[in-house]
Amino acid sequence: MGQSQRWRPRIESEGEAGMMTTMELLRANEKVSGFKINIHKKENADKLKDLAQLPDSCAASADCLERQRAIFESRGVFSPAMIDGILKALRSFDDRTLREDIGNDREQMLALVHRYFHCG
Repeated sequence: MGQSQRWRPRIESEGEAGMMTTMELLRANEKVSGFKINIHKKENADKLKDLAQLPDSCAASADCLERQRAIFESRGVFSPAMIDGILKALRSFDDRTLREDIGNDREQMLALVHRYFHCG
């Protein structure tokens, strides 16, 4: 491998390829800078209030993806078929009112975390 070439890991899936493309687009956009800011530090508290809120359910995530799908498709990040599959999978959880349904029931919350939250 020559000096001008950089080793890159083999891309395992279309999703990984899309993520790499997204990161490259972020780095290339002069309007996007400092996207690695710790919003939990006091000196960055003002940044937190400017951020959009993440979707609160898989159903809301699907709605968000559907609104933004043209961006991903037009730049070749994800294929229409992949987005359709992700939308179907997200909506299959049927969780739009889950937060309201379980309220402050700690046991139900913990059961959901143990069932669906995976690290590593």
